[in-house]
Amino acid sequence: MGAVYNVPLGGALFALEVLLGTLALPLILPAVTASFVATGVSWLTLRNHATYLVPNYTLTVGQLV
Repeated sequence: MGAVYNVPLGGALFALEVLLGTLALPLILPAVTASFVATGVSWLTLRNHATYLVPNYTLTVGQLV
């Protein structure tokens, strides 16, 4: 998660809370370390472009009303 979306702390917290179901102190350092290493590797190997392409939509006044 940290590597894909470029959010290493969010990826570590997601791994601890959702996947493991706990926020235990001995698990925080390995999760944060793994997430930062994964993010660093992704910076070196992946292309630098947006993950999702959002088209440019036009909005009219009638749609707002």
